[in-house]
Amino acid sequence: MPSSVGEAVAIAISCAGLVVQLLVPGALFYWGRRVAARHGRARAWRVASLLPLAAFGVGVVGIVGTVLGLVHAFGAVARAEPATRATFLAQGISEAMNATAFGLVASGALYLASIAAFLYGTFARPRS
Repeated sequence: MPSSVGEAVAIAISCAGLVVQLLVPGALFYWGRRVAARHGRARAWRVASLLPLAAFGVGVVGIVGTVLGLVHAFGAVARAEPATRATFLAQGISEAMNATAFGLVASGALYLASIAAFLYGTFARPRS
């Protein structure tokens, strides 16, 4: 149980973020499948419908990289001499933030590409 209102709000926001992270790729995947069905047997549309799932996967890889980078950083700090702790901590945090940036940029690009493709597919006339 949360011990304060602030903790309860933080938990609620985290849960809402998780729901959004799961609903957005699912909704985009469904939209992509509808576009693929509208365009018949076009393989490109079936493959394009997988873009949101790839974006979700890349985001998860970025989060895992962040967690592993932080674990590595604090593990290195625990084993290091006091004079070098700050250096190891900075290197580990840098590694973690690079993983976060990669995940955000790559998944964002895939989400935008899927939205652009599905908008085009929604309004484009299917080939006969």
